[in-house]
Amino acid sequence: MRTFWKSIVSCVFAFCLCLNGYAGGIDESVSTLATELQKAVISGKAKRITVLDFTDLDGTVTKLGRLVSDDTTAALINTAEGQFQVIDRGNIKRILDEHNLASTGLVDPESARKLGKIAGVDAIIVGTITRLDDQFRISAKIINTESAQILGASKSVLDATEGTRELHNQMPHAASGSGVSSGGKAPNPKYPSQRLGPAKVTPIRLSLSNETSGAASINLINESDTKIKVYAGRPAAYSSQGLSGSMEFPSGGRLELREVRGFTRKETQGGYQRDLVQYVELAPREEVNVEFLFQKRYSNPAPGSENTLALSLELRIASEDGSLDVVRNYSAQGLAY
Repeated sequence: MRTFWKSIVSCVFAFCLCLNGYAGGIDESVSTLATELQKAVISGKAKRITVLDFTDLDGTVTKLGRLVSDDTTAALINTAEGQFQVIDRGNIKRILDEHNLASTGLVDPESARKLGKIAGVDAIIVGTITRLDDQFRISAKIINTESAQILGASKSVLDATEGTRELHNQMPHAASGSGVSSGGKAPNPKYPSQRLGPAKVTPIRLSLSNETSGAASINLINESDTKIKVYAGRPAAYSSQGLSGSMEFPSGGRLELREVRGFTRKETQGGYQRDLVQYVELAPREEVNVEFLFQKRYSNPAPGSENTLALSLELRIASEDGSLDVVRNYSAQGLAY
């Protein structure tokens, strides 16, 4: 009987740990980061620091990255013990936007120096979050804003649970009418905007990771007075995997759309699971950043060493009242990356 009750207690205890596993995983990972970063701040004699949004390796901010950077900020505040100050990230964000500086982990030395002078900070903490199978690797470093010297670095591991995976696939929404897109990146003026029905579509950043993959971060704005849905392509029954888009290069290289991020909702059309489509809902004047990931197919030539590309994306836009349901294409050539 005693053994039976011991088993019951052990099961209950394990169950409680599972319930707290998501928050506990975040807390443990952030604690590891903050402990090492605190030592680097003190040894580097930095008195005023701030933490920028953590990104993926392409510089895209996700909800997971923002959560980790927020929690890292809180952990550093709680352990500062009067030895240094942590400047509010909201004020830093405003300064970055006003001076058109990068607000993510991809900060060049000149931007770091400029931020130090404008915001009065001695050091900034930047970081990346990378998915590796069933885990996320979180890496962070602290950079002296005057010399651009790395004062220290830290890394930790976070379990890729259903919750953390979902956060990693979502991009933060901007406040309605704020004029600032999610992820701290405004539409890039060097890339042309196009109006697809009520949706304004503007590339923010284009990148080529290697000869077989690329990414396009896109800003979507609902310029109408009614709620709309923006779908990432059509149902799979009408196009391969439901997605249609490409990056084409002057040399003849071509990458095809294979994955999207930031389209936080899913809908089955036609009654078949294979007709699953992803979409995002936008209230009037609301905006959001989404990301399109491209890969080379075996039969396509690889991109060359050129610095421009042609971008094509198919989006379906539908209004809440049912008065509009159209498929439109964003298409532009000669885009630098």
